[in-house]
Amino acid sequence: MSICKISSSAFVTLIVLALIGCAVDGFSQAETGQIAGTVPDPTGAVIPNAKITVKSVTTGLERQTVTTSAGT
Repeated sequence: MSICKISSSAFVTLIVLALIGCAVDGFSQAETGQIAGTVPDPTGAVIPNAKITVKSVTTGLERQTVTTSAGT
């Protein structure tokens, strides 16, 4: 084998490994989150069974839930 052929093979291998590394980084990004807290009224008392709507500014996707009896 000539040195030129070995260098070409090493270069191609390096490029393939770099592309595989980029693909793994792309898959590792997760779009999840968490919101925690309580829903109080103006006096500070918790509001049970309050309807909560959360909207993603990026996608416009909305999720709804209802608070527990503890307002959480």
